[in-house]
Amino acid sequence: MSARESSATSAAPAAPVAPAAPRSRGWLTNVSLLIGGQFISLFGSSLVQYAVWWDLALRSNSVITIMWATIFGMLPQALIAVFGGAWADRLPRRLLIVLPDAMIALVTLALAIGYATGNAQTWFVFLVLFIRSIGSGIQGPAVSAFVSEVTPTEHLMRVNSLNGTLQSVLTIVSPAISAVLIGRFALQSVLFVDVVTAVIGIVCILMIRGVRSAAVEHSESSSTLADIREGLRYTMNHAIVRRILIAFTLGCLICASPTMLCSIFVNRNFADKPFDLWFVQLTSITDKLGFFELTFGIGMVVGGMVMTAWGGFKRRMVSVGVGTIGLGIANIFMGLSADSLMASMWVYVISFVLFGLVLPLINAPTYTYMQERVEPSMQGRVFGLINAATSFSMPLGMLIAGPLSASMPIEWMFIFSGVLTILVGVWALWSNEAVEE
Repeated sequence: MSARESSATSAAPAAPVAPAAPRSRGWLTNVSLLIGGQFISLFGSSLVQYAVWWDLALRSNSVITIMWATIFGMLPQALIAVFGGAWADRLPRRLLIVLPDAMIALVTLALAIGYATGNAQTWFVFLVLFIRSIGSGIQGPAVSAFVSEVTPTEHLMRVNSLNGTLQSVLTIVSPAISAVLIGRFALQSVLFVDVVTAVIGIVCILMIRGVRSAAVEHSESSSTLADIREGLRYTMNHAIVRRILIAFTLGCLICASPTMLCSIFVNRNFADKPFDLWFVQLTSITDKLGFFELTFGIGMVVGGMVMTAWGGFKRRMVSVGVGTIGLGIANIFMGLSADSLMASMWVYVISFVLFGLVLPLINAPTYTYMQERVEPSMQGRVFGLINAATSFSMPLGMLIAGPLSASMPIEWMFIFSGVLTILVGVWALWSNEAVEE
């Protein structure tokens, strides 16, 4: 039995697995280029995400349209992420980051031209979402695995927390800037920004030096499908990673999927109501959507700062469990804010802040654990499986939530999903007792 076959059938290692590739003294520069480049690239992608989704939601006011947008925007990523993870363990991860970025930039440019010429029909928007989703499915596992290549093990937690905090900043600035741009410029102007930021992100990745790929060598008889099967065996036999996979999948299926209806929910409940803040009154629906996303981002920044200073619970499944329970409570508050119940936009704001606060409690410790404990030669496949499972659960959840919304108010769906999410969190806490890290 080879070393790789043995690792695939063993349980979690007793000590952190040291990355195989030695790092140069310039690791901090490499990390800055990686994190900074991805931050800039994701900024443009976030602008496009908010702009396109709000445009679809406000033009159609249709749950079915959002359901199909979710399917086209998430399902391809789920299907390709498994292969993307295997490729990340075979091919240079830098290449798997750059090429999808370039592909996403090209199709976004095509969509911008479509809007500029008046030819951006809904089917064409779905097609662009489909291609962008494929790119994300290839790129995601490679980025997650590449972080451990450029970062010394002892600094992984801080780097992941910093990365999470920067992404939290995106959730603050992106919706606000997107709302301003949509209100003052044509939609294609927002899309052109994404093309520019993608180019900057690609240049930053290409500037990284002194990193030797951790991709393993494969025999001629080895195939991508064989790699995927090996990664699945490894994940299923790794006690903590298996539970993380289950918790993430159930969380996205039950909790995150209904939140894809937030823009429809806000449009139906708060569109004609002014929202008085201390310093300004929000009247347009895009301003309200932008402000709600802003509060979510503020919560994530605060949560990320706390995680950077604290580091989370020693047992990772405790962090996952507590965070998941927090997500469930936030979902319940979101439902209670509706006209038919509390009729309060401030309750809705509280739910978004809580969402942001608890997400870093789940994400940073979890990804750090996997980068520390999962063998470098398996990381791409493990991250690919998790990305695939969570990405697939979103459209699956929307296939359930979409038709249900025709016979059930969205607010009751939020409350019901919140209760189920709390039960998932309780399971995560209980399962922690059965597993020794």
